[in-house]
Amino acid sequence: MPPRLNCRDLGCELRLSGPYNLFLSPHPDDLVFSCFSALRPGLKNSAIIFFNSSTFSRWPIHSERLVSSYRTLEDRFVLGILGIKTKYLFGRDTSISSPADATTKIEWNMQLEMPSRIYSPLGVGGNANHIQVREWAVKHWLYWEKKCDLFFYEDLPYAAKLESSLNETEQSILREVEPSCGKIYPCLEPLSKKMLERKLLLSRFYFSQTDHSSLLEKFAELRGKSTKTGFAEAMFNVT
Repeated sequence: MPPRLNCRDLGCELRLSGPYNLFLSPHPDDLVFSCFSALRPGLKNSAIIFFNSSTFSRWPIHSERLVSSYRTLEDRFVLGILGIKTKYLFGRDTSISSPADATTKIEWNMQLEMPSRIYSPLGVGGNANHIQVREWAVKHWLYWEKKCDLFFYEDLPYAAKLESSLNETEQSILREVEPSCGKIYPCLEPLSKKMLERKLLLSRFYFSQTDHSSLLEKFAELRGKSTKTGFAEAMFNVT
């Protein structure tokens, strides 16, 4: 029987065949911005995008219907190029509703087959939706008795904007999360120059959003100073 993701209230299913990696994305674009190094071709990758209903756009358009549709299409196109199976839950992001409103409108108790790995936002930047998804990830990891690997990815572009306060901010988040998870260790996922170029290209396909490609490039170089490739992304591994 293939693994099956059921979301009864939304009438959606995501069918997979065999072990898979589960990527959790608060909003469209978060996975490409923040953990492109883990989106390796040839692997069975699945993504849940929680809050893709929005009114936020760099254009002078504030229609929830238009912005949400366009943002979802952008993300579906990009993740489709990367061969990732996607499920959009159409939760309303913080441009529309408060964090308290959001949790009542999303089916948080989806039935999932245990993945091999979970990739979750760490919550750098303090965005309420990112923190909600992190809490969802920890809850399910504990439900699966810690039998799958749990990684937190460094939220971009938020992390890149913090500069000198980044380390202190991340240490504070880790101290908050570790009582539930256990010890969490930072690690670097190298990006080759070719991979970085592809990441930056795909990040520009999010036309409705601010172009952060220059910032992403500089931060990848900063993170990759100690790696052979010269570019990297930061992850946090629960052990």
